[in-house]
Amino acid sequence: MRFWIDDLRNPREYVQDWGKDDDIWSRSFEEFMMHMQIHVQGDQRIGHIYFDYNLGTGGTGLDCAMLVTSKDWNGLWMITQVAPLIPQIPMAGQKSLI
Repeated sequence: MRFWIDDLRNPREYVQDWGKDDDIWSRSFEEFMMHMQIHVQGDQRIGHIYFDYNLGTGGTGLDCAMLVTSKDWNGLWMITQVAPLIPQIPMAGQKSLI
């Protein structure tokens, strides 16, 4: 399973095999939180999280990355890769590197 967190870009245009493993597209921080809570309860494993820095109103992709790498959420799922999407704003890319 993979998460794509971006308010504008469709993952099917960027990831060749998107959708084959119950992949999830969250368009906001709030949607991301909702999806994460559902899948933590379902004990599903997350392989990759792709995130955009600017998610419109509300939280940012950086907020999502900080959440999934925090000690509070450690061990709740198996994440093999967290990768920022190429941002349109150069400074945002610098902020989002973990």
